[in-house]
Order: sequence, then C-alpha cells, then structure tokens
Amino acid sequence: LKKRGYRVAACTAHKRRVGQAWAKKQGITWCESAEELSREVDCFMILAPSNPEVHLPLCREVLPFGKPTYVDKTFASDLRTAKRIFAMADKHKTPIQTSSALRYTNVQAFVAEAGRRNVQHMVTYGSGGSFEEYAIHPVDMAISCPGPNAVSLMRRGGARQPQLLVNFTGGSTAVVNVCLKTATPYAGCVTTRKETRLMPVNRPPLFIDTAAAILDFFGKGKPQVPRAETLMIRRILDAAQKPAALKRFVKLT
Repeated sequence: LKKRGYRVAACTAHKRRVGQAWAKKQGITWCESAEELSREVDCFMILAPSNPEVHLPLCREVLPFGKPTYVDKTFASDLRTAKRIFAMADKHKTPIQTSSALRYTNVQAFVAEAGRRNVQHMVTYGSGGSFEEYAIHPVDMAISCPGPNAVSLMRRGGARQPQLLVNFTGGSTAVVNVCLKTATPYAGCVTTRKETRLMPVNRPPLFIDTAAAILDFFGKGKPQVPRAETLMIRRILDAAQKPAALKRFVKLT
C-alpha cells in the first residue's frame, strides 16, 4: 500500500520504554504526548487489541484534535463505553471508525454481489485464545453481511466452544461459532434465496484489505463502517455473556 502515499510518521504509548524501543526499531519518531504526536500526524490509530479497556482513555487524549481516528478491535469493553467514545467523537467533531479484519473478506464480497436483503441465514466460524478478545471476528462477519437489525440472542455450548444464535428482523438468522483454542479456520456460510455457499476466509489478502479500508477512511475523512453495526456488535458481545442468555433468547436492546 506504499503507493497510497501514507506512512507511519510517529507514535506514543502509555508504556514509555516499550514504546520508545518499538519506535527506534521501526525508525519512526517517538513523542512524549498525544499533543506532541498530533503535530506530527494527520490521522491517528489507537492500537490496544488485547486491552480494549484502555481505548476510552486513549480516545480522551486524541479525539479533541479532531483528526480521523481509527480504533482497533475490540472497540470498547462494553456498550456503555462504546457510546461514550462515540459521544466524545461527536463533541469534538472527530471522524472515528473501528472494525475487525473479518469485515473485509471474500464472504462480504459474495454478499455484496448477492444483495444484503437476500441473506436468509448465516453461519460464521472463528477461533482464538479467549472469547473477550476473539469473538469480535465471527460476530463482525455475522453483522456486516446481513446488517445491524438483530433483535435477540441465545448462547449455548461450553466455555471453550460457545455458539451464539441470533435472530434478525424479517426472520433472517445467524449462528456464530467461537471455537476457542482450536484449529478452526475463519469461515462463513451464507444462505440466500437462491443458494447456500460455504466459504473459508481467504487469508492472504486479509490484513492488506483491512489496512486499505483504514486508508479509505482516512482519505475520505468520514466513517466507512456504520455506527449502528459497531454498536450492535458490542450489544451482541455483552448479551452473550449474560447468564440469562444460556437459558433463553434475550433482547438486544
């Protein structure tokens, strides 16, 4: 993506020594504060994928500068915090966006061609070390294809292989499989009015396509991912961890 004309110009971090070592290794400028960093860059990326609880304080530091800001998955640790981040962005008129890499795959390309309205049912698969960090991926796929109009959810299965059953308005459905600590490839199975197609995610271009989408956001200066989808993904992750969801369908409100 070098031809796109972007480069990583500078960085800062809460862990100063680690951040300085990374900056030196990458050959980029280390900044002591977000204010100093803002003088060096046109856009921000907030990267703490294993610690979404720090996304809110990091957003407090950079959103006041009004520059397009990409926040890595998982956007926030709960729905309330996600809404607070968006409200902060609105206050400062700062474009903000988040996504999983699983938003930009051959599965979404198939749905775009078939038509989102024609999706009747989806099954998604994902793996990883923990539900809190990795469930975002198959959930993002399940929402980015049919859309954010999920209405209820139930969770079943054990702690290592939970399965989420999701109902949407209009009668469409999704099943999200989170197969923790297993050799499970990311995949999506989409049923439309005409066919059912099982598609393993094409991994080689995955992160290139994700980075390209981030640059599209930076270039246009406006979010390319609907906020309603980001919030619904967080609603699903929150609801899935409620004890009631193991007994019955709970509303996604």
